[in-house]
Amino acid sequence: MRTRRAVACLLVAAAALAACATQADLDGDDRTAAERRADEAAAKRMLLTIDDLPAGFRAGPVDEGDDAGVTGFDADVARCLHVSPDRLDSDSPKAASPTFSTADDSTEITAEVTFTPSTRSAAGTMDVYQSDAAPRCYEQAFRRELAKQPARPGVELGDPSLDRLDVPDVGDETVAFRVSVRLSGGGLHIPLYFDVLLVRVGRIGITMTFATQREPFDPGEAAELARVVADRAPAS
Repeated sequence: MRTRRAVACLLVAAAALAACATQADLDGDDRTAAERRADEAAAKRMLLTIDDLPAGFRAGPVDEGDDAGVTGFDADVARCLHVSPDRLDSDSPKAASPTFSTADDSTEITAEVTFTPSTRSAAGTMDVYQSDAAPRCYEQAFRRELAKQPARPGVELGDPSLDRLDVPDVGDETVAFRVSVRLSGGGLHIPLYFDVLLVRVGRIGITMTFATQREPFDPGEAAELARVVADRAPAS
């Protein structure tokens, strides 16, 4: 069974993590249309490519996500953190990589780069992720997303658990989470892991996702791939 189908709901949640940004009211977003286009172009140049990955990976389509699902996820997290949903804003210019997967689909990797209006606004986003309540709130939101998924005969997803993940520092700040869930069906019980690395480089936010079956992705290797993207950030 493809990992992607098993963790489709988790990818919705990851999109929310990738898009989540403290509202630009901290400094105001006064970028012109031309400046926003330039930021989007710069984000595309930073993205992970197939040449950055070890042998055995292939490039699939770009995951556009589910805006409706992302909105609901953001609202759940905002309520849990006791902040207004308006604090979560996904309007900044961004670019997403293709989904890179192994031939057996047991590992999938994606990257997204977002250019916020300022270093202050990007740092504010990381403050949300660093808060003590963040793991609990995101875990609750993941559970709600799982509960919304259509039932598949003979297939059962266990309760997800979310924990902070220790990874080497990348860029100016790094936060990482791991979601673990067990997939059961046909007499098989397969552990699934979904790691999200959030990196800030100045005003730029980088979100790396690693979905795997049976064994989690190596945190050191994940950080190295995130560093490849971070090193492509334009000079301030």
